[in-house]
Amino acid sequence: MAEHDSRAVASGGLLCSCRKAVGEFCPDVAVAGGDDDSLSIELTDEMKQFLVRSKRRRIERQEQRRAADAERARREYTQEREKKSKERAARAILFGSRVDEIDSLEQQLSARFDESVRRHNSALWPAVALSFGR
Repeated sequence: MAEHDSRAVASGGLLCSCRKAVGEFCPDVAVAGGDDDSLSIELTDEMKQFLVRSKRRRIERQEQRRAADAERARREYTQEREKKSKERAARAILFGSRVDEIDSLEQQLSARFDESVRRHNSALWPAVALSFGR
């Protein structure tokens, strides 16, 4: 542990290098007459049990949240699959054998849209960066 910086004190400064006023507690200086063992706290059995119980409760809450999140994700996935299945069945009723052709056209349209967005962003972002001086 270090003592107050004598250079800062000798030069007439009111602060030591740890930025504390001379005479105040310095975190770098050991407490006179105090050793590390005298500052430790003895935990009672009740305190230990409380810490163990609180840790268990925290772990249980985390597990419950994870289980709830997993259940919610499963439910949403199942609902989405059912919705898509119903939409596909409705399209099959409306359009008959042309459902596969319509799905293919939708995928092509989606791919073209994504590509145009990528091209637009690649042309746009350098201009935006230049406008901010980067």
